Amino acid sequence: MNSFVQIAWSNAFVATALALVVFCITRAYRKPALAHCLWILVLLKLVLPPVFSVPLPVSWVPGSGLEGVGAAS
Repeated sequence: MNSFVQIAWSNAFVATALALVVFCITRAYRKPALAHCLWILVLLKLVLPPVFSVPLPVSWVPGSGLEGVGAAS
C-alpha cells in the first residue's frame, strides 16, 4: 500500500507541473483548440499509470510509516 501512495503522489506531482506549463501556454496562445488538447493531456496524465516516477522525500508522503517517530519521548 505504501508504494501505491508513493506512486499516486508522484503522479499528482508530475500532473501539477504539467498543468502549470499548460496554464502558461494557454495564457500566451489564446487558441481554444490548443487549450482543449493540452488540458486533455493533463487529464490523461492524472488517470493513467505513471510512465516515470519522481522520487519524493518520505516526509512528503502521508502514511509513510513515520507516525510513531517521537511518540515515545
